[in-house]
Order: sequence, then C-alpha cells, then structure tokens
Amino acid sequence: MLANVIRKICSRRIRRSDVWIPYVDGATTRRYNPDFIVEFADGSLSIAEVKSERMGTRDVWEDYRNKSELKRKILEEYACFNNMKAIWYTQATSPQTYREVCTYVSPVI
Repeated sequence: MLANVIRKICSRRIRRSDVWIPYVDGATTRRYNPDFIVEFADGSLSIAEVKSERMGTRDVWEDYRNKSELKRKILEEYACFNNMKAIWYTQATSPQTYREVCTYVSPVI
C-alpha cells in the first residue's frame, strides 16, 4: 500500500530497509528495523515505517502503541541525523503527507 502511494507520487525506487537502529526501551537495549528506504528522483532519501492503528486486545494494543511512539521518535532522530525524511504511514495518514515528502530536498553538506 505505501509502496504504491509513494511510487505514484514521486519515487524512483523503494526497497526493504537494511538499517537497524539501536534504542533503549526502559532498561532494555533493542534494535529497530524500519520497513523501507525510498529514493526520490532528485536523489534524496526517506526512511519509512508502516504501522497498523488497530490490533488485538486492549492490553496488546496499548503495548503496541507505546512501542510505536518510541520507534517513531527514534526513526525521526535517525532520519534527521542522516539527512533523510522520515515517513510514518498509518491508515489515517493523508495523501498530502506524501506530497510534502516529495518536496523534500536533502541538504547539501
């Protein structure tokens, strides 16, 4: 679903991410593997994650949501540090988000 949306708007290539981002969850060190790397026609890159908004029982959903928020923060920090744009896609994400992503041009270092 995300791949089709981004491809139609402006991407040159989308691939499964091979990035592993370390983070701390409470007292536990974990690793997070975002879903996709998106390369745009201008050569800029985005890193994307696709998340469900609903799943399972209330307890399972609460844990999922809490971890998702932590992962979103980590994804945004990683993207900023690496001159990328973070894309966080859920069922509620508007198509306008992807038009905004397409206007992103990576900074010159």
